Amino acid sequence: MRVLCSLAALVIAGPVFAQSPVVVGGTAAAPVASMADTYGAGIGVRASLDLKPASGFGWRIGLEATRFGGHERRRGTPFADGLSVGATVSARLRLRGSATAAYGLAGLGAFHERAGDHAPYAVVPEAHLGVGLEIPAGAVALVPEVRAQAVLSDLLSGSEFTPSLRVPVTLGVRF
Repeated sequence: MRVLCSLAALVIAGPVFAQSPVVVGGTAAAPVASMADTYGAGIGVRASLDLKPASGFGWRIGLEATRFGGHERRRGTPFADGLSVGATVSARLRLRGSATAAYGLAGLGAFHERAGDHAPYAVVPEAHLGVGLEIPAGAVALVPEVRAQAVLSDLLSGSEFTPSLRVPVTLGVRF
């Protein structure tokens, strides 16, 4: 919890301490593999702070939360909604060729997942790979991003000993 509070403070205070842009956006996450059998698409929010944003290589610290709707079981009782909340740290490589800049990122995170009232794990590891664009739009930039994400918890995966796999697509705004 302290880590999440510290990261939240960094995201909020980032513009005050440096010229590191803050990105805030909405996310739609598509479950993949066995997770897709249990849950439908997830809707969430993501906030991140880019450290050294203008250079080619930098770091990104982020917070995110996604709620997944449960599918109906064969016997008519729906699965409970799933919730995934976490913090991530990513290495970010920015490619600049024109006003629009493409980037790739890879990183790790710590997530808490909950299925209804059932949450047997406190915090579990996460890994992700992604690509995105920064499209200037006046004083801000639009930041579409797609990632492949694996959370090492079988709570939302639908299968025992199987990580929950998803593809989150975020449309954010960089301030």
